Amino acid sequence: MVKISLPVAVDTNYLLRLAEGDDDAWDALEILATRLKQHVRIATITVLEELAHHAASHSNPSLAEKARRALHALQGEWGFAPNGQQFPLRHDQLEALARDLIRHGVLPEAERNDARILAEAAFAKAFLLVSEDSHFEGLLHLQEGDKGTTGRR
Repeated sequence: MVKISLPVAVDTNYLLRLAEGDDDAWDALEILATRLKQHVRIATITVLEELAHHAASHSNPSLAEKARRALHALQGEWGFAPNGQQFPLRHDQLEALARDLIRHGVLPEAERNDARILAEAAFAKAFLLVSEDSHFEGLLHLQEGDKGTTGRR
């Protein structure tokens, strides 16, 4: 029997919630481990860039500390693989898809980085995108043969 690892992507806000010890975020990680045994957790390039940006921030020390904690725990303690190491992307294709997501109203114009995260997750063939952002709520998830499900908690 061939075992397939399903990629599961996360957004930046989810990782920041893990770093602050949020019970719901930890519950989600536990659910992934118990219900989706054959999965690989990925943090996309944009997520890593956002965490690095927040970690270097001097204007919000609390956010900076959470971002540093997330970057430190990402691969080891939390078991996430940086997306760029497993799924090489062409920057022009990624940007075109992110622009299309905004142009077609999938995400609002102000959410450019989230459009990139969604595009990166798509390029990585992510089965699931774990997010706390309300603008992702209700997006249709389709896989071959699926009737479609929404990503609501």
